[in-house]
Amino acid sequence: MRWLDIAIPLIFFTPAQFESLWITPNLAHGPLPLLLIVLYCLAWTCELPAVRYTLVLILNFAAIYTGFGLFIGVITPLWLAVEFYFRRQARQPAKWLLVSLAISLASLGSFFIGYRLDPDAKCFSLQPHGVVRYLDFVVLMLAHFFGARSSRPVVWVLLGIAVLTAMVYVLGSLGWRLWKARGYAPRKLIPAVLVGYGLIFCAATAYGRACFGPYVAFSSRYTEYVELAMLGLYLYASDFRGPGLRRNCVRKLTSGIFLMLLLMGAGPIQREDRSDMRYYLSRKESWRKCYLKTGDLLGCDKTVDFLVYPVEERTGLQGKLEFLKQKRLNLYSGLPPG
Repeated sequence: MRWLDIAIPLIFFTPAQFESLWITPNLAHGPLPLLLIVLYCLAWTCELPAVRYTLVLILNFAAIYTGFGLFIGVITPLWLAVEFYFRRQARQPAKWLLVSLAISLASLGSFFIGYRLDPDAKCFSLQPHGVVRYLDFVVLMLAHFFGARSSRPVVWVLLGIAVLTAMVYVLGSLGWRLWKARGYAPRKLIPAVLVGYGLIFCAATAYGRACFGPYVAFSSRYTEYVELAMLGLYLYASDFRGPGLRRNCVRKLTSGIFLMLLLMGAGPIQREDRSDMRYYLSRKESWRKCYLKTGDLLGCDKTVDFLVYPVEERTGLQGKLEFLKQKRLNLYSGLPPG
């Protein structure tokens, strides 16, 4: 551990992700995929092959079925194929790697059994709308992590472009190393896996959400997935390879610059975010008081002009509220019996 490693908690505890706790706590959208993918990368560092592949396949399957960790299911077979190739080159046994590869492909394929494309965005179309539009969306998603809340200041656009360029460089650099390498260490691929996952997620989000307009790129709920890419960039900078003094200077310089950028994002809560927090706090409090007084779900939605859940009938919200009332949980906790 070095003092520069303070960057790691700054990455994971950025206020940019406030929505996951403040607006709609949802383990499957953000926190759980984030945890599973970090554990997935740690699993690849296990020395014993049997333990390593067992953990990797279990975590891979669990991440896929969160929905938002789906793209790790694409990365796992590629990673296993790379390891299989290097083991064959070194004339080492690799039959069990083929079994692991088959399981990983089956895990990914099983997710699409009975799958139905039902986009929530009414403006979404399978037909692409132009690369520039998607690139702009991805750039703004990356800049949001460091504090951007508007696409107007050129500095934020330039920062997003710089981060995107760094991500592409990391993938290209590690790909080149693999091409030239004679040996292979799983942990060396971890930065590329984290960056690659973040890049795929950003690209998929742009494809599905860019039709709403560039402002959606600043949505807080996407932050956890960008965090994984930022962790990959930091790990790559920390392990920069080069001759002697040059290696140490470049590593410290890049890590230091990255740390300063993180401090920008970890500073005081942005004005826009604070406004959103106040809005949701007041709306939820008003809705709670209304419902406890009247017990009228739809009536409180209209009175407060706030939907506690967008489509109540889809999730049986009325029945769940009755359950909470019987068990004196959630909005009924702390109330006197009666």
